[in-house]
Amino acid sequence: MRDQARVQLAGRTEKKPIHEMVLPVRAGEGLTRLPAPSKGDIFLDLEGDPFVGDGGREYLFGVVTLGARKKIEYREFWAFTPAEERRAFEQLIDLIMAAWEKDPGAHVYHFGGYEPGAMKRLMGRYATRENEVDRLLRGERFVNLLTMVKQSLRASVESYSIKKLEEF
Repeated sequence: MRDQARVQLAGRTEKKPIHEMVLPVRAGEGLTRLPAPSKGDIFLDLEGDPFVGDGGREYLFGVVTLGARKKIEYREFWAFTPAEERRAFEQLIDLIMAAWEKDPGAHVYHFGGYEPGAMKRLMGRYATRENEVDRLLRGERFVNLLTMVKQSLRASVESYSIKKLEEF
């Protein structure tokens, strides 16, 4: 905590973003926790509004994959109603499961704990894809990049949200 405070103070004093790129490497921490890259890897980001309806709504499911011809592809599933949210959730889980079936080394990368929590909420809300979500969680397919970043570098920010780290 003292080192984090030192970097934050330096950033404020010098009026510029400051970071210490790599902290000491320790097995099982930081970047050493990254699984080997795989062709089936998926990068996932959800956007939601906690004040819509009863219990909120996930209105955008954003997915980046490596498509045919090794070209990066972005796919989105929009949801403005409960029925659309359910359909988007099911499409997302089906996409992840197909990628995992095709490539057993595939993982789902996300930034923070929101995405796995949302998968559990949506699974429970709609009573669908329970076995698939359970398999993904038990198979440790979700990779939280925020944890790895926090264990790998120090930055002159108060929050390690992806929006605050963009400048680095």
